[in-house]
Amino acid sequence: MEQPTFTETTDPFCLDQADAAALLTEAPWGRYAVIGDSLSAGTGDCSPGYRDQGWSDRVAGVLRSVRPDLDYLNLSEIGATTAQTLENQAARVVEFSPDLLHVPCGANDIVRRQPDFGEIARTLRRMYTLAKGTGALPTTFTLGKAYVVPVFPDWPERIATVNAIVRGLASEYDAIVVGRALSSSCCRSRQRARPECADHRSMARPGMNRAQPWRRPDMSSHGSSGRIVPSHRASMIS
Repeated sequence: MEQPTFTETTDPFCLDQADAAALLTEAPWGRYAVIGDSLSAGTGDCSPGYRDQGWSDRVAGVLRSVRPDLDYLNLSEIGATTAQTLENQAARVVEFSPDLLHVPCGANDIVRRQPDFGEIARTLRRMYTLAKGTGALPTTFTLGKAYVVPVFPDWPERIATVNAIVRGLASEYDAIVVGRALSSSCCRSRQRARPECADHRSMARPGMNRAQPWRRPDMSSHGSSGRIVPSHRASMIS
């Protein structure tokens, strides 16, 4: 069955700029920072009918529409592990002193022959400690089924394990989790491990829609694992 063709203005799962801004009208953040890997950077393939712009830049654009004085810093590096994020990006983000800080979720930490999940958990904890030490509200993703590395037959178990680590730390550090970034229903890139521009639209709205610290979201359906915002094809901004 042929898939319908959408654009930024016709995609039913997308927010227009005015609706996105309305969600953040009372947003208290004036210093927004992003650290991590290509997922944090908003790297992806172009989609016909959609702006070539990653989720993090889109969120910054909406924040700036309601906070014109917003300072925005994205230090993300393609391929960075959590350890490399701490080594190469930590000092600058601490100096920046953000009040809203997006951190990576270990996507590149599990791309190795035998990942050491104990070490991954310890390194992620160091990152969360750093994030909270800045005074910022931390946000992060969990990974979905469309993030696939076929060479590893235990890949689904790796995803589940690192997601569990992230959820546990998010709960402990009171971070916002946008659930299942690169979910199979969201990611349409031919490479499947890299989202398209249309998918970046789908990754930004959840963080705006319910991750409002002055209006704590209903967690009745999400247990105790942080402020989790589901992202299985939720809308983004145009």
